[in-house]
Amino acid sequence: MDNIKKRIQSLLAKTTENGCTEEEAISASKAVKKLLDKYNLSLTDIKIKEITCEQHTIKTRKSGKPAKYETRLSAVIAEFIGCETWHNNAGEITAFGIPEDVEAFKGMYQMLDAAIKRKYIEFQATRDYEWARRRASNHVVKNSYTVGFVTEICRRLREIKRKEEEANPQTVGSALIVVKQDKIKNDMEELGIQLTAARKSRISVVEAARMSGVADGKILNLNGEIK
Repeated sequence: MDNIKKRIQSLLAKTTENGCTEEEAISASKAVKKLLDKYNLSLTDIKIKEITCEQHTIKTRKSGKPAKYETRLSAVIAEFIGCETWHNNAGEITAFGIPEDVEAFKGMYQMLDAAIKRKYIEFQATRDYEWARRRASNHVVKNSYTVGFVTEICRRLREIKRKEEEANPQTVGSALIVVKQDKIKNDMEELGIQLTAARKSRISVVEAARMSGVADGKILNLNGEIK
């Protein structure tokens, strides 16, 4: 596949601006189309290797690990968009990928994070919150609610992606995904970025608060959050 892409890149360079005749440029253009159709590729697949990956860091707090829901939310969005993400003990969450994906991650994270915080404030005015607070601290109740909320958002985003893949199997499920993954992996290696798996930790959960989060996650209007 790499040889095919190199061949296409070579053909794309045959333009009148680069000294080729109009006939040569037209012939090269036709050859590119034939190769793209034959191997189910797009120009995005080919040009993506010329793009330099970038990263964006979100500061969630002054120090310490981001909240459990924040790390889960970032992982969910990264999976949906197709970029890489990680966090550290300085309260930072970083997204890494091709520029348009990182920009999409940034906007989507900000909107969903704001929605979760807004809905939690509303939850605090309910009887369910009062009931949960009689059984646990605000920290535990908040963790329970927000993790439940993000769990439901994860389910819904995966469902959206599944339907997109079923509707457009030749585009969504094409070599583009693999090309992007390889590009991210190679750029991270060149920058010396190495990720280590985070140790799983258990959190105390108040089931009523978690289910309230799930319920609110179900009714959140994702059309307003996802562009």
